[in-house]
Parts: sequence; structure tokens; C-alpha cells
Amino acid sequence: MIFRETEHKLYHELASTYDLYYSRIFNYQEFYDKIAPILEENGVKSILEVACGTGRLMEILEEHSYIVTGLDLSQDMLNIARKRVKGDLIQQDMRRINLENRYDAIVSLGSSFTYIQSDEDVEDTLRGFYTHLNADGVLIFDCFDKDRLSTASHGKWDAESQSFDDLTITRKSMSSGWNQDDGTWLVDWEWTIQNNDDTKTVFEQQKLKAHTFKYLEKKLREVGFTDIEKQDTRRLLIKAVRTD
Repeated sequence: MIFRETEHKLYHELASTYDLYYSRIFNYQEFYDKIAPILEENGVKSILEVACGTGRLMEILEEHSYIVTGLDLSQDMLNIARKRVKGDLIQQDMRRINLENRYDAIVSLGSSFTYIQSDEDVEDTLRGFYTHLNADGVLIFDCFDKDRLSTASHGKWDAESQSFDDLTITRKSMSSGWNQDDGTWLVDWEWTIQNNDDTKTVFEQQKLKAHTFKYLEKKLREVGFTDIEKQDTRRLLIKAVRTD
């Protein structure tokens, strides 16, 4: 994730809650299946996974013999990832990546790009990706598609619970404030963690942003990427290549 350590409780004080809950919500094997053909076609051996979170996708990549480095802003998330992956884990802001190594591929899934919102941050992030790729290296990332985003449920609370042995996690969320001009909106979250002895409720609000493929394609070309393609999925899944 990309914000200051004092922000986004979900990725810090609720890191273990995130890990459990999203192990049910996200199909990490499906994430891998979508990108595996791209990795194979481009002869990828080394990967930098940006916004790797608690390492669940990184674990699958390692199982398929890729050499993977994970990067995330949240040290709390990385501490959990450390228990399941072998590769290096680095705590950095994806807008300002500064590493010694280059990689055959950079992968960032789970719509973390939703937090990259200003033109300057988009440019800095994509430039950092480009800089840390080997020649002919491939970038794969996803984000919400502004052209396909539905606002029908905005203004309505949505709730879902997941149970794990003696622990139940309930997530309530409501989207609001959709701005058609810049593709931003607000999400209010209410997390309730209940076990046999205690109940904890945490509230927070996040500002998110959806991008269009046309906009991202332009920004990718400006920093030097070529062979830019998108897959026809619910969220934008974009591939781009560094060609020196």
C-alpha cells in the first residue's frame, strides 16, 4: 500500500484481519492464472511484486520457481508475509521505489493502483516501475476501470462476514461521493472482529480512484513503455514492456 504509516488501519493494526478475510475474498490462484501466460511468454525469471501485502500471491509465484522480491509500505503486512515466503521483503512507498536490482517483471495486483491518484504520483510510480525493469522486462498491474465502474450501489451499506474457527470478521462498507470528472469516490469501512472473549470494531474512510485505459496508456508511453495491452476483465489488467 502507499500511504503514510499513520493511515489505513486495514493495512497496519488490522493486518492479520486483512490476511484472514481476504484469503476468502481474493482468489490468489486466479490472480496467478491470469498472469502466468504473460510471464511465460516473456521468459520471466525474477519478479518484483509491488504492494505484495501479506505475501499470498508471492507464495504462489515462488511455488512456480520464480525468484520474487516483495515490496509494500506496511511493515505489519510484511511481517505476516515473512512467515510464508522465502524471498526478500522491502518496506517502501511504491511511488518512490529505490532499489539496487532490476527485474524481468514487475507485478502489482489487487487494485493497489487505486491509491495512486494525482498525475504526479501516477507518473512517478510508472517511472519507478520502468527504471526497475530489465530491458524487455514486463509490467503487469490492475486497477479499477473508470469506463466500466458501476455506481449503482453507492449510498448503500453492504455487509459480509467470514468465520475462522473461534473468530468472525464482519466487513461493512458504503461507497459515496462519486466524482465523474476525476474518477474518485469515498468508501466508509466498518470492521468488526469477534471472538469468544471480545468484540472489536474499527472505522475508517478511504478515498479511491478509477483510471481509464486511455489515460494509463498515455502515461505509460510517456515514461517509455511499449507493447501496451489490456485484458478484457472486470478490472483493468494492463501489460506493458520496457524496450530500450
